[in-house]
Amino acid sequence: MKNILRKLLIIPLSFAFIAPAFAQDGLGETLKDLAEQNGKGYLGPVVTAFGTGMNSGTFHRAKPHKILGFDVTINITGISIPEAGQEFEFTIPDNEVTTPPIAVGTASYQIPIPFSTLYSSGQMVPTFFGDKDGGEIPVNSTAARAEIMSYLVDETGQSEADLELAAGTAIDAAVGALEPLPTPGGIGLPVFATMMPQFSVGLPLNIELTFRGFTTKVDDDELKFGGFGAKIGFSEFIPLFPVDLAAGFYSTNLNFAEIVKAQNSILTLQASKSIPFITVYGGLGIESSSMSVEYEFQPEGLAAVPIEFDMDGDNKTRFTAGLRLKLALLSLQADINTGEFTAFNLGLGLTFR
Repeated sequence: MKNILRKLLIIPLSFAFIAPAFAQDGLGETLKDLAEQNGKGYLGPVVTAFGTGMNSGTFHRAKPHKILGFDVTINITGISIPEAGQEFEFTIPDNEVTTPPIAVGTASYQIPIPFSTLYSSGQMVPTFFGDKDGGEIPVNSTAARAEIMSYLVDETGQSEADLELAAGTAIDAAVGALEPLPTPGGIGLPVFATMMPQFSVGLPLNIELTFRGFTTKVDDDELKFGGFGAKIGFSEFIPLFPVDLAAGFYSTNLNFAEIVKAQNSILTLQASKSIPFITVYGGLGIESSSMSVEYEFQPEGLAAVPIEFDMDGDNKTRFTAGLRLKLALLSLQADINTGEFTAFNLGLGLTFR
């Protein structure tokens, strides 16, 4: 698990390393820009997928427990990542590369070329869930050569034809020395899974409280999930209404070694109908998710670079439909959740009252 978390953090930044021919001045700022721009594109689907998982399994019937009735449940949720969540449009960083020396007569020139000239925009690359193989954005040799030629015309006062005769071979060699921009690969698994234990207890006034979470160690780092929720039943206020109704709110957060922090919440309208042993349930949810990343990245041979950025998931609304089977104290439930991503939740628990 730690390897995946480290990959989640470091890979979005690793493609900021440019070959030695590239200028290293301002690399720290380039890393920050990449984290802010491409880091969000790379990790954005993770925020949405994680929020989808954390906001799943919050209820398996609308009717609250009786006073001091309770259940203990473990939910496992699998989230399907659509093709749109497996790639993103790479943003060319605002930086430049300096060419190797180009001799023109007795003078020598090292020419700065903006990345926006050197590399074509609009390239689609893998997100965290995308193809394992990283790629590269090729050098736009035609644009690079034109940039070099324009620079030399301004600096030397010679025409392009004269420069072709005097330095055409050196210009071609300089263009050939420019390197493609590497882009990261993903984990190659278009599926994300979460697990969440929870405890719910009934209170007076048709209210039910829910507590969720656990804490564990990932090597020397602490991984903490924690959350709470509550719902109130109101179908009793609608005479002869045949379906149980409730409104609920649930919030679940994650903290990994103070590096990654995630916040997720969902407001639900719940409905269910029970017959002996079986409950059919469903609902509408309004949800949100966000994640913040803050740590120091240590490029080899260079000073540490502070990285910090925030992301919001695309979670907005979801529909839930599920079936619960109860045998004595044991309950088993399964539901499907459709929203920005589709999630399948399976829960197993013990229920009293």
